[in-house]
Amino acid sequence: MRQRWSTFSLAAAVFSALLTAAPITVNAQEIVVEDAWVRATLPGQMATAAFMTITAKNKEATLVGASSLIAGISEIHEMKMAAGVMRMRALADGLALAVNKPVELTPGGYHIMMFDLKRAVVAGEQVPLTLTLVDANGEKQSVQVSAQVRRLGVNSDMPADHGNGHGHGHGEGMKH
Repeated sequence: MRQRWSTFSLAAAVFSALLTAAPITVNAQEIVVEDAWVRATLPGQMATAAFMTITAKNKEATLVGASSLIAGISEIHEMKMAAGVMRMRALADGLALAVNKPVELTPGGYHIMMFDLKRAVVAGEQVPLTLTLVDANGEKQSVQVSAQVRRLGVNSDMPADHGNGHGHGHGEGMKH
């Protein structure tokens, strides 16, 4: 018997196949997201972080939010040294993206913190993320990203205790 594909199921199959390719590049109108990845978690860990490079192609934009089905809360964060102490804080106004200037979300810098994880995040799997951006005209845009999960220490200079579940994922010596 020959199987018939509906337009929806065919599109879903193609989208699913595209999500498994790595590294991933997502073009959503004006935004390009490259090399998205999430740090794998340890047993009992309640937080992790996502990293990627984001470029606004034709007009300025601001990354104002992120969400994932695996996390209860996702926030855009910045880590930086202040008075000899590594401090992490949520960016209440989001992260500005200038035209054609890639912004790297990296361990020890800008990143997306994901708290209240619903399950363990295992190396090798893909984590779906939705990024919310606002352009210079105030128009909102959502970008769907599939981020590859990498284990601790891979492509990372962030301390291994970052995202360990203590104080919303802040390791000792890290303060808001």
